[in-house]
Amino acid sequence: MRNVKIRALVAVLIVAAAVGAAFAHSVTSSRHAAVRTAAGRLPAGDEAIESVNAVGEQAMRQTAPFHEVANGAYADALRKAKQKPKVAGTWTPVGGPALYADNPDYSGLDPVVTAGPSRLGWSNLSGRITDFAAVSPDRVFAAPAAGGIWETTNAGASWRSIGDNLPTQAMGAVAYSTAGGGTIIAGTGDNAVGGVITPSGLGVYTSRDDGKTWVRASGVPDGLVTFQVTLDPTNAAVSYVATNRGLFRSTDDGTTYTNVALPIPKVVNGQVTPNGCAGDTTSAECFYAAVVTDVQVQSGTGAVIAAVGWPYGGAVNKLGVTQAPQNGIYTSPHGAPGTFTFVDPGKSAPTSNGFAPTPVVGRTTLSVANGPNQDHGYVYALVQDAKKLQGCYDPAIDIPICSGTGNEVLAEATFLDGAYVSADFGKTWKKVMTWEQLEAPGSGSSLAGGLGLSYGPGVQSWYNNWIAVDPTTADPITHAPTRVLFGLEEIWENSVQGAPVVAQTGWKVIGRYWNACLLVVAGTQCSGAGSPIPGTTTHPDQHAGLLVPDDLGGVTLYAGNDGGAYRQHLYAGQDFSNDNWGQGANIGLHTLQPYDANIAKDGTVVAGLQDNGTIKISPSGRQDMVFGGDGFFTAINPDNSSQMAEEYTYGNVNGSLDGGKTWSNYPPDWGGSSSSALFATPMQIDLTNPSHMMIGGRTVSQTEHPYEAHCVDGTAGFQCSPCCIPVGAGQVTYDNWADVFDLGVVPGTSTTTSSGSALKTSALDVRGDAAYVGYCGPCSVFTVLTGFKSGIATNVGGTAPPKFGAPDGWHVAPAAGLPDRYITSVRIDTTDPSGKTIYVTLGGFSSHWTPPGAQGEDVSRVGTGHLFVSHDAGATFTDVSGDLPDAPADWVLVRSGRLIVGTDVGPFVSSSLTGGSYSRLGDLPSVPVVSIKQDPSNPKRVIAATFGRGVYAFTFAN
Repeated sequence: MRNVKIRALVAVLIVAAAVGAAFAHSVTSSRHAAVRTAAGRLPAGDEAIESVNAVGEQAMRQTAPFHEVANGAYADALRKAKQKPKVAGTWTPVGGPALYADNPDYSGLDPVVTAGPSRLGWSNLSGRITDFAAVSPDRVFAAPAAGGIWETTNAGASWRSIGDNLPTQAMGAVAYSTAGGGTIIAGTGDNAVGGVITPSGLGVYTSRDDGKTWVRASGVPDGLVTFQVTLDPTNAAVSYVATNRGLFRSTDDGTTYTNVALPIPKVVNGQVTPNGCAGDTTSAECFYAAVVTDVQVQSGTGAVIAAVGWPYGGAVNKLGVTQAPQNGIYTSPHGAPGTFTFVDPGKSAPTSNGFAPTPVVGRTTLSVANGPNQDHGYVYALVQDAKKLQGCYDPAIDIPICSGTGNEVLAEATFLDGAYVSADFGKTWKKVMTWEQLEAPGSGSSLAGGLGLSYGPGVQSWYNNWIAVDPTTADPITHAPTRVLFGLEEIWENSVQGAPVVAQTGWKVIGRYWNACLLVVAGTQCSGAGSPIPGTTTHPDQHAGLLVPDDLGGVTLYAGNDGGAYRQHLYAGQDFSNDNWGQGANIGLHTLQPYDANIAKDGTVVAGLQDNGTIKISPSGRQDMVFGGDGFFTAINPDNSSQMAEEYTYGNVNGSLDGGKTWSNYPPDWGGSSSSALFATPMQIDLTNPSHMMIGGRTVSQTEHPYEAHCVDGTAGFQCSPCCIPVGAGQVTYDNWADVFDLGVVPGTSTTTSSGSALKTSALDVRGDAAYVGYCGPCSVFTVLTGFKSGIATNVGGTAPPKFGAPDGWHVAPAAGLPDRYITSVRIDTTDPSGKTIYVTLGGFSSHWTPPGAQGEDVSRVGTGHLFVSHDAGATFTDVSGDLPDAPADWVLVRSGRLIVGTDVGPFVSSSLTGGSYSRLGDLPSVPVVSIKQDPSNPKRVIAATFGRGVYAFTFAN
């Protein structure tokens, strides 16, 4: 997840150095001193904390006005959704078989100033993968974060879905047991600290028929985030599941699980209750105390080692609760409940056993040396630094206050502590890697050794973090492992092959962040390689690593990241290399994560993807990345598909006049600021006039130039079209945007824009002169502000007639009858020429699902229902939810006298405009449907953006 704001000083230094970096299409103006790098992906300023912001905001869609979802709410919604009658028809994927990021049409005009995504070293991509499990090097299962379970039987050459029948597509981990003839164990709940849009999990499921049917295991609660499913290597019927609700053990091949009750204390207002959170899965005081981020089992003995690793560690919340008072290592001689002990290193360095001090321990992953020739006492741990993360985010104002090191301009930030080894199964430890080592020159990293602009190796170690021992390598004398790999933003390996990894040693990158090697101090990054480096590399942000041995002494590494699956095979005696990743292993993985999708009359689709940029799906079905980084809301001229717009984080808008080959950058004044806008900032063109576009943060802005930077005539030294690229001294001035309304701030907080308590646009629509926005504040679950507010603002029905591009008529509507929950979409009824009829969808759950421990929230306006209509420009609302399942609703489309609703549990269609009864629309898996749009060339066809299964289309019979 990438930010775009860079200090002007740094931008000047980079350009002056002429280091040959692959910068993206950019524009510098009197209002915006910014440099875009490598078509959107940019390690910069607030990047170190951006993912936290994103998680907090997207979680609020499901929880507001609370900060959590009540146990059972999501499961109840899924159960009722499955009971609904189904409208016949089939959803078909739009595009495939993978996302291509190597199309030379999108390489930009040159390798430096306008370099495009095809110069980054990626080929075929899919959505984020959280875990793998293997039967053999050829038969492997993948768990995409929001895409269910997939299987390959040809070593990743192609994949097929075997998880469509799971009740949720949100996945955290997968394992394969040989017991019972072969059992797949799927742990649900995206483990990237709550995911982005994906709902929490619904427990653990097993399949004994290769995914045809799935059975829920008993004993594991809802509201789940699964970090790991691990089998006992010597008893396949025994498995462990590491979750945000504790550690669970099964002795019957995943049929039933028992909480092992790790001995974790409860600390409230400084008062310690020993073992107060042991086995507690419901109390608010224990919500983060038992977040088990990994578990491993020793071959032969069945001994178990687990890591408790809530990324914020011992941070104290607004209720005085110490969130995770005892992060760290726990061990048991055999794994039975009640037999685990905390391996206490002490609270300050140097510790008593060499491990990180307890207050430092954040998200931690583990790997045991279980290879046949290895000493099984060896354990490795990769540890994120909770103290750094605590010190770099101020939840009172919902914004980052540093980027990890305190020296953001000249040093790379990191939230990493380091890596450790234990030779006695967790009793004592030595540090084998420090975070400083990864930032030194010569490692081959794309992030280290240069002007990293606050983005160094391990900056996302709270988000992506794994470590793995190669089971095929061992020192012949000590039997210690000689190859250890770990994943952060890049994939790393110990650099001295053949030597046991038992003390601090050197490390090298074998899976670069990208091939751009930008923002360098000449000769240091990527070990002095030129930029861009030829060939391919892995997509960044590594979430999964699995080493699968073969019968010939070789090993295959499967790597999962925000770009999907990668594979590299070694024969005995070979070493991994950044040159041998090939094109990726994503053919058939229809698991992209769009926030939005739009279609032109010629069939061209554009969509913004989580960490995979902006995608263009051609009428032929080919999917190309046309802009890098994170993509969010998009726009395309329905009459001219060459004209399109996309946005980066916090409303940083870019446009193209040639179908995505070249771009110009023209955010509104407030664009790029986390204090002024949501991470995914609502943006939309007017389909009745594609030359009009609206975007909203705290400020609502409109433009008559949606597809390119419109430069003020007479600016000396710059070309104003099409890219607004500086060609001489001075600055570009562009005048695209008119600010038409200020939503203000959360009542009772500061009136200054920088306070971070701004009301922010969460949804909008524009049609002719009529415009509406839905807003929220505060908009993140990480806030310490009490309460939550949402509402509707519009220029219809005000003191003056509405006028596009002007403040005329803008006001906050009374919105009587609309519950005070998160507004996910606002849609103007196209059949009402007055513009006064609108439909609004709401997130969250109804009032009867008030979570336990909720405090400070005003529950009087939580209400019930998820779909409302107003016929008087938002003055009053009527509930038209009918019998729609009680789950967050994300979008509504009015079509042929019926309402099509996208929800977190799938799409539904009503019997009438008054709601009434709803039916399931087609046969989609249970995946969030975040937008549904009418195909402008086919009135029977709609397209939907599903967060986890890509873009789909449905054709009605009439």
